Amino acid sequence: MHVGHLTELLADSAEGRLPPGRMVTSDEGNGNVQPLWLGAGPATIELWAGMLAEHARSGLWPLLLDSLDPSDGEYRPWGSGEVFPEQMSSPASHDSAGLLARWWDTYTAVDEDDMLDAARRLAVTAPFGQTWPGLAPSRETTTNPDQLAAEFAQAFLADCPQTRLGLVAAASGAEALTAAGWAGPCNYDHDTAKFSAVVRDWEHRFGARVVAVGFSTLHLSVASPPVDEHEALLVAAEHFAFCPDNIWQGSRPYTLAAYAERITGAHHWEFGSPYPEESAVADHIGPAQRTGARGGGELEQCVGHGQVDGQGPAQFRRGPPCGVPAVRAVAEEHPPARVLTGVPPVLPGGDRDERCVRPGR
Repeated sequence: MHVGHLTELLADSAEGRLPPGRMVTSDEGNGNVQPLWLGAGPATIELWAGMLAEHARSGLWPLLLDSLDPSDGEYRPWGSGEVFPEQMSSPASHDSAGLLARWWDTYTAVDEDDMLDAARRLAVTAPFGQTWPGLAPSRETTTNPDQLAAEFAQAFLADCPQTRLGLVAAASGAEALTAAGWAGPCNYDHDTAKFSAVVRDWEHRFGARVVAVGFSTLHLSVASPPVDEHEALLVAAEHFAFCPDNIWQGSRPYTLAAYAERITGAHHWEFGSPYPEESAVADHIGPAQRTGARGGGELEQCVGHGQVDGQGPAQFRRGPPCGVPAVRAVAEEHPPARVLTGVPPVLPGGDRDERCVRPGR
């Protein structure tokens, strides 16, 4: 996104209502790549909800932007310019069903270097094992997805009051992830557009909305979550393919079936790293070569189990604290190659890709 287009939309839509803020210049390019506007201070629910309501007219999608460390003046990755829109493809060029099927095949593979034997590995994804079950069916709902998104945004801001407002020129929240140049999944694949394609499909099938984004965390409101065991298992399989550590490093027990129970009726889907210290990493993450299978890098992000408390869509319960860094080595006995933080992927030729540097940039 070059300077002109976004600034024109801001001028046309803001009408003097925006708080102090600035355009963010990407680390890439010659200073002419400014993919988003970032507020200088904490966001308010009134402004976020107002911008969401005006999206169809303004072309600006509002994001609640969390940082790697709220006490850091850089407000990474947003304020530091660690965003790379020019290196992304288009979400429209990717097929969500095909991506999920390929990722499932990758993460259910059993090989000789796995720390689990084949039976235990396949038990993680039971009842499907290595067989991709296909996409979950779409669900109709009487819940207004945008209204639910605003309710969740209010709950998110209550938990993370330092979160800032970001504005991106995009047709939807899913496309905003790519347009903003978010590099959260970079240790799986540098092309965020692939993940945007899946989220866009969830927008259509489940009334999902992208509400908040952190350094390597993603928070969605969901108007039509699965409501029975069969639907939940299918959605859980999609989540596993999209972000396998939701199961590998989520909540005990670390199985697809247990995860499916947790997301049944949940109006909030979260992908990121809430409490990596409390996960039994050694037993349930995949082998070292599989952690970087999407992009050639080490395991860095993806864990989440935020849910609604079961009392209706307005009652959101978030577990992880704000600004929590991505996955870190959690015990000395776990080989560092299995769970790393602060180490970017290796590119051809042996160089590190500094786009993916985590804490200690």
